[in-house]
Amino acid sequence: MILRFKNKSLNFIGQVIYSYRLKFSIMKNYFITGIIKSSTGDITDYIIYEELPSGEIQVMKQTKSQAIALASDTNNNLKTIYWSYTSSKWIIGSKVTVVRTSSNEFLRTHADGKISDNLAHLPDFTFLIKV
Repeated sequence: MILRFKNKSLNFIGQVIYSYRLKFSIMKNYFITGIIKSSTGDITDYIIYEELPSGEIQVMKQTKSQAIALASDTNNNLKTIYWSYTSSKWIIGSKVTVVRTSSNEFLRTHADGKISDNLAHLPDFTFLIKV
């Protein structure tokens, strides 16, 4: 699923992503804003925002393996982004990296001690998926 919006349509999030791109324009920037979980509670998919060269925001639902491939590409910068209710603005959170064990691969945020930008703390969009 891919949705495209003009920056004007997304108002705050588009402005935050645009200003971030101005600082880090060498890499392609992606932002995880939500998760989708399985019936057992495991994260299976991610809601990822990307700013296109046209200035539009593309919203993608990516599977776990697609998101891992995105994060593994050294030309990409993957971070969380979340709404702060206390400051009423979008906050760019932690860098997201791939962790590999002998039997598994998964995404993890940088351990900075903040719960608000952890993947499991992002909004759960499982209710949007038809069973």
